[in-house]
Amino acid sequence: RSRGLGDVYKRQDFIFSVEVMDNSGLLVSKQFTISITEVNVAPVITTIQTDPNFKDTLQVGDVFDYTVQATDQNTGDVLTYSLQNAPAGMTIDSLTGHVTWSTTSGDEGSHTVTVVVKDQEGAQDSDSFTLTILTLLDITTQSLPDGVAGTAYSALLSATGGVPPYTWSIPSGLPDGLGIDTQTGEISGTPAITGQFDFTVEVQDGFGKFITKSLSIFIAEKNEPPIVTAIQTDISFKDTILVGGTFNYQVNVTDPNSAEVFTY
Repeated sequence: RSRGLGDVYKRQDFIFSVEVMDNSGLLVSKQFTISITEVNVAPVITTIQTDPNFKDTLQVGDVFDYTVQATDQNTGDVLTYSLQNAPAGMTIDSLTGHVTWSTTSGDEGSHTVTVVVKDQEGAQDSDSFTLTILTLLDITTQSLPDGVAGTAYSALLSATGGVPPYTWSIPSGLPDGLGIDTQTGEISGTPAITGQFDFTVEVQDGFGKFITKSLSIFIAEKNEPPIVTAIQTDISFKDTILVGGTFNYQVNVTDPNSAEVFTY
């Protein structure tokens, strides 16, 4: 921070008359002037970044809203405020020190801004602060792999932006046997049933911002091998044929999985 022009003087003149009367009643008066000079002390900005109400980290879309406070030892001084190196769209009320800025896409990154306060004599103080604008919180997982009933499943959700750590949740919709680790975003377990399961994932960052996304998991039936019905114990199976005879037998197969197509 910097301060300047603290040696400016403010002068105020006081004009008055002095009267004197003698014993005979004669009266005379004379006018005098006394000049009182006050040293003009530069205003002082209250430290900004140690103010508990000051928030130096925001996300795109947030509004920065802060009023800079300044004091002046000289009674009656009128203070004016201005900004230096302010990002586009940031404004300050020159009389109140109220700073506002609506962040938008493209404002991500760090911005160092200087606030200057002056009195009418030109004495001034300045202080700087740095704002960090984060990208929007986003769930980057586009889809989840299919699973198989009765088989261990694992898939990791991912997010970017905001302020880690993230907290994950899926209020409902997961198939029986699956759950989510709220800290890592891993969906894991052994699904017990088959089908298409649609659900909503929610992630919350360290700022309390949250975002949701709709995802789904398809759980297929576990594929079991087909079973050939015992041939030689089949009473309709004929294992002896005369020369010139024809062997004709239908092999029978069963499969625990429904609607399967067999090839022999």
